[in-house]
Amino acid sequence: MSNIIELKNNSNMNIHMSNGTTSVFITVLGLSGTRLAKTDDEKKLLVWILEKDQSKCGIGTVGFAISEMPWVKENFENQKTFMLEVVKGVKEKLGWETLDYTPNEKIIFPCINTFSDMVKK
Repeated sequence: MSNIIELKNNSNMNIHMSNGTTSVFITVLGLSGTRLAKTDDEKKLLVWILEKDQSKCGIGTVGFAISEMPWVKENFENQKTFMLEVVKGVKEKLGWETLDYTPNEKIIFPCINTFSDMVKK
């Protein structure tokens, strides 16, 4: 099984990840985001992503579309900036020292880069 994160528009951008890669993807976003989230909107976005933890909702069932995230129209630009800062934190390995493994950058960074591109669009 695998999981897909997609951008539902004419670009058809998506990320296909194995279950293991998805777990690492959610974890590193969470590690970065929990250190950066300050506002309620930022926390809601991050909690929504962390709820995609496969150990809680089932392996191979955590795919989503960027448009499904709990964006708030009036605060969209701030939320978008926050998510891009979370991605930057992942690339800086923010929080990785707490892990008992080292994520494979060659696998996870391309997924993070595509996620960043999708958020920008």
